[in-house]
Amino acid sequence: SRYLPVTARVLVLDKHQQAAGMWNDAYSYVRLHQPYRLFTAGNIAWTLGRERSYLATRDEVAAHLRHCFDVISKRLDVDARWGWECLDHTEDERSIVVSARGPDGEVCSFTADRFIDATGFDVEPIDPLPLASRRVRSISPQQLEDSGLLSDDHTGPVWVIGSGKTAMDTIVA
Repeated sequence: SRYLPVTARVLVLDKHQQAAGMWNDAYSYVRLHQPYRLFTAGNIAWTLGRERSYLATRDEVAAHLRHCFDVISKRLDVDARWGWECLDHTEDERSIVVSARGPDGEVCSFTADRFIDATGFDVEPIDPLPLASRRVRSISPQQLEDSGLLSDDHTGPVWVIGSGKTAMDTIVA
Protein backbone atom coordinates (compact mmCIF):
# COMPACT_ATOMS: atom_id res chain seq x y z
CA SER A 1 0.00 0.00 0.00
CA ARG A 2 3.00 2.33 0.48
CA TYR A 3 3.85 2.15 -3.24
CA LEU A 4 0.39 2.59 -4.73
CA PRO A 5 -1.65 5.74 -5.21
CA VAL A 6 -4.57 6.16 -2.81
CA THR A 7 -6.93 5.67 -5.78
CA ALA A 8 -5.44 2.23 -6.59
CA ARG A 9 -7.71 -0.79 -6.77
CA VAL A 10 -6.32 -4.20 -5.82
CA LEU A 11 -7.82 -7.52 -6.89
CA VAL A 12 -6.93 -10.55 -4.75
CA LEU A 13 -7.63 -13.99 -6.23
CA ASP A 14 -7.18 -16.85 -3.77
CA LYS A 15 -8.06 -20.53 -4.00
CA HIS A 16 -8.91 -20.54 -0.29
CA GLN A 17 -12.21 -19.34 1.15
CA GLN A 18 -10.50 -16.69 3.28
CA ALA A 19 -7.18 -14.91 3.75
CA ALA A 20 -4.21 -16.78 5.28
CA GLY A 21 -2.99 -18.87 2.34
CA MET A 22 -1.33 -22.16 3.27
CA TRP A 23 -2.15 -21.62 6.94
CA ASN A 24 -5.74 -22.58 6.05
CA ASP A 25 -4.54 -26.06 5.00
CA ALA A 26 -1.58 -26.70 7.33
CA TYR A 27 -1.73 -29.59 9.77
CA SER A 28 -3.57 -28.52 12.91
CA TYR A 29 -0.62 -28.68 15.30
CA VAL A 30 1.84 -26.62 13.21
CA ARG A 31 3.46 -23.72 15.05
CA LEU A 32 5.68 -20.87 13.99
CA HIS A 33 9.36 -21.62 14.48
CA GLN A 34 10.12 -18.04 15.47
CA PRO A 35 8.54 -15.71 18.05
CA TYR A 36 5.16 -14.71 16.70
CA ARG A 37 5.77 -10.95 16.65
CA LEU A 38 8.45 -11.47 13.98
CA PHE A 39 5.90 -12.99 11.58
CA THR A 40 3.49 -10.48 10.11
CA ALA A 41 2.53 -8.60 6.96
CA GLY A 42 4.35 -5.29 6.70
CA ASN A 43 4.49 -3.89 10.21
CA ILE A 44 0.95 -4.78 11.28
CA ALA A 45 1.00 -5.57 14.98
CA TRP A 46 -0.41 -8.74 16.44
CA THR A 47 -3.40 -8.57 18.78
CA LEU A 48 -2.53 -11.91 20.42
CA GLY A 49 -1.00 -10.49 23.61
CA ARG A 50 1.22 -13.48 24.47
CA GLU A 51 4.78 -13.44 25.86
CA ARG A 52 7.44 -12.35 23.34
CA SER A 53 8.88 -15.86 22.82
CA TYR A 54 5.51 -17.53 22.11
CA LEU A 55 5.29 -19.71 18.99
CA ALA A 56 1.84 -19.12 17.53
CA THR A 57 -0.36 -22.01 16.37
CA ARG A 58 -1.85 -22.49 12.91
CA ASP A 59 -5.19 -21.01 13.95
CA GLU A 60 -3.53 -18.02 15.62
CA VAL A 61 -1.38 -17.32 12.55
CA ALA A 62 -4.39 -17.65 10.23
CA ALA A 63 -6.41 -15.27 12.43
CA HIS A 64 -3.55 -12.76 12.41
CA LEU A 65 -3.21 -12.91 8.62
CA ARG A 66 -6.97 -12.32 8.28
CA HIS A 67 -6.53 -9.34 10.63
CA CYS A 68 -3.70 -8.07 8.39
CA PHE A 69 -5.96 -8.41 5.36
CA ASP A 70 -8.66 -6.38 7.14
CA VAL A 71 -6.15 -3.64 8.02
CA ILE A 72 -4.84 -3.51 4.44
CA SER A 73 -8.41 -3.43 3.10
CA LYS A 74 -8.99 -0.21 5.05
CA ARG A 75 -5.95 1.40 3.37
CA LEU A 76 -6.79 0.33 -0.19
CA ASP A 77 -9.78 -0.49 -2.35
CA VAL A 78 -9.48 -4.30 -2.24
CA ASP A 79 -11.70 -6.68 -4.20
CA ALA A 80 -11.16 -10.13 -2.68
CA ARG A 81 -12.31 -13.13 -4.71
CA TRP A 82 -12.14 -16.15 -2.40
CA GLY A 83 -12.24 -19.60 -3.95
CA TRP A 84 -10.74 -18.38 -7.25
CA GLU A 85 -7.95 -20.17 -9.09
CA CYS A 86 -5.49 -18.18 -11.20
CA LEU A 87 -5.11 -20.05 -14.49
CA ASP A 88 -2.74 -17.94 -16.57
CA HIS A 89 -1.65 -14.44 -17.42
CA THR A 90 -0.44 -12.65 -20.52
CA GLU A 91 1.14 -9.26 -20.82
CA ASP A 92 2.02 -6.64 -23.38
CA GLU A 93 3.58 -3.16 -23.13
CA ARG A 94 0.44 -1.65 -21.56
CA SER A 95 -1.26 -4.21 -19.33
CA ILE A 96 -1.55 -7.72 -17.95
CA VAL A 97 -4.57 -9.94 -18.51
CA VAL A 98 -5.18 -12.54 -15.83
CA SER A 99 -7.40 -15.53 -16.49
CA ALA A 100 -9.03 -17.10 -13.43
CA ARG A 101 -11.71 -19.65 -12.58
CA GLY A 102 -14.30 -18.84 -9.94
CA PRO A 103 -15.77 -21.28 -7.43
CA ASP A 104 -18.72 -21.86 -9.78
CA GLY A 105 -16.35 -22.91 -12.60
CA GLU A 106 -16.82 -19.71 -14.63
CA VAL A 107 -13.62 -18.42 -16.24
CA CYS A 108 -13.12 -14.65 -16.22
CA SER A 109 -10.40 -12.31 -17.40
CA PHE A 110 -9.11 -9.34 -15.42
CA THR A 111 -6.97 -6.55 -16.86
CA ALA A 112 -4.41 -4.83 -14.65
CA ASP A 113 -1.46 -2.48 -14.81
CA ARG A 114 0.54 -4.67 -12.42
CA PHE A 115 0.44 -8.35 -11.51
CA ILE A 116 1.99 -10.14 -8.53
CA ASP A 117 2.00 -13.93 -8.58
CA ALA A 118 2.19 -14.69 -4.86
CA THR A 119 1.14 -18.34 -5.01
CA GLY A 120 4.21 -19.52 -3.13
CA PHE A 121 5.26 -23.06 -3.84
CA ASP A 122 1.72 -24.50 -3.91
CA VAL A 123 2.90 -27.50 -1.87
CA GLU A 124 0.38 -30.31 -1.64
CA PRO A 125 0.31 -32.63 1.41
CA ILE A 126 2.07 -35.89 0.67
CA ASP A 127 0.54 -39.30 1.15
CA PRO A 128 1.80 -41.62 3.90
CA LEU A 129 4.56 -44.03 3.04
CA PRO A 130 3.17 -47.18 1.36
CA LEU A 131 3.90 -49.55 4.22
CA ALA A 132 1.72 -51.08 6.86
CA SER A 133 1.34 -54.15 9.03
CA ARG A 134 -0.57 -55.04 12.18
CA ARG A 135 2.03 -53.16 14.22
CA VAL A 136 3.12 -50.46 11.79
CA ARG A 137 0.93 -47.68 10.45
CA SER A 138 2.20 -44.95 8.18
CA ILE A 139 0.32 -41.67 8.41
CA SER A 140 0.85 -38.14 7.20
CA PRO A 141 0.82 -35.13 9.55
CA GLN A 142 -2.71 -34.23 8.47
CA GLN A 143 -3.89 -37.64 9.75
CA LEU A 144 -2.20 -37.53 13.17
CA GLU A 145 -5.12 -36.21 15.21
CA ASP A 146 -7.52 -38.86 13.89
CA SER A 147 -4.97 -41.70 14.20
CA GLY A 148 -5.32 -42.29 17.95
CA LEU A 149 -1.57 -41.83 18.44
CA LEU A 150 -2.18 -38.69 20.51
CA SER A 151 -4.63 -40.34 22.91
CA ASP A 152 -3.71 -40.85 26.57
CA ASP A 153 -4.16 -44.62 26.28
CA HIS A 154 -1.63 -45.02 23.43
CA THR A 155 1.58 -46.29 25.01
CA GLY A 156 3.45 -47.85 22.08
CA PRO A 157 6.46 -46.30 20.39
CA VAL A 158 5.93 -43.72 17.67
CA TRP A 159 8.56 -43.34 14.96
CA VAL A 160 8.87 -40.02 13.15
CA ILE A 161 10.74 -40.07 9.87
CA GLY A 162 12.48 -36.79 9.17
CA SER A 163 13.95 -34.00 11.24
CA GLY A 164 12.59 -30.85 9.63
CA LYS A 165 9.89 -28.45 10.75
CA THR A 166 7.01 -30.88 10.18
CA ALA A 167 8.80 -33.69 12.03
CA MET A 168 9.57 -31.42 14.97
CA ASP A 169 5.95 -30.23 15.14
CA THR A 170 4.83 -33.86 15.04
CA ILE A 171 7.17 -34.83 17.87
CA VAL A 172 5.98 -31.90 20.00
CA ALA A 173 2.35 -32.94 19.37
